[in-house]
Amino acid sequence: MRLLPQESALCNTERASVSFLAEFIPGTALSAVRSQIRSRHHCLAALYHGDFKLCLAAVIGDISFFCNTRDLYGAFPSVSYMMQFAFPSQVDAVHASDLLPAFMNGIQDAVDVILNADPDFDEANAYTLATDLDESIKDVYQVYFGAFAASGNPNSGPPMRLFNWPVASPGESLSNVLRV
Repeated sequence: MRLLPQESALCNTERASVSFLAEFIPGTALSAVRSQIRSRHHCLAALYHGDFKLCLAAVIGDISFFCNTRDLYGAFPSVSYMMQFAFPSQVDAVHASDLLPAFMNGIQDAVDVILNADPDFDEANAYTLATDLDESIKDVYQVYFGAFAASGNPNSGPPMRLFNWPVASPGESLSNVLRV
């Protein structure tokens, strides 16, 4: 099943979200997995405020990206630098939003990307977000990601780092994960 905008709009109740999960992760053999997902993502909890579309977006993100990240960590545990991007907040940080501070060349550049990605985004809010990114994390973020792209180690090379980004440590929830 593909998640199309008109289909996701129907996921506005707990019953509809349970039904969606049953189609997205089908079969009786995976019912325990669906139960674990529902217990981890409480759509009525404070994080989602009953917004089932937002909750299901987080579920799909976890299934699509978190699981693959865990597989990569399992294959390369001694060289896995993990990051959880939650800027400006965990709810507002969507998949690929971490690319904006990694590649932006200034405030107007970021505003243009934000408004092109979401034409309904308020322009004043786009400027506020872009300014916050530019003034708070962009420069440091680009240094770490540039070093990682060049060498596989975000701590390598000049200039001096504000902190050492550690290799992640195993466990049910990985530790030593950089939170931005």
